[in-house]
Amino acid sequence: ERMAKFGKEVLCEQGITDLKDVRLGFHQPPFISVDHLHLHVLAPASQISSYMEYKFTPGTDRFII
Repeated sequence: ERMAKFGKEVLCEQGITDLKDVRLGFHQPPFISVDHLHLHVLAPASQISSYMEYKFTPGTDRFII
């Protein structure tokens, strides 16, 4: 929760105030390629390529909020 709050603060600092087109989340094992926790902050989410969409779909086993 702290990381998500910080991610939203960074977005606001960058001038992104409409959080409707933002994705924040984490990958969970076995869908990770690094050995540390990190938050993905994607904005605008509408510009995620269709090729990468599968990696960042909220509510799936791969990407959790």
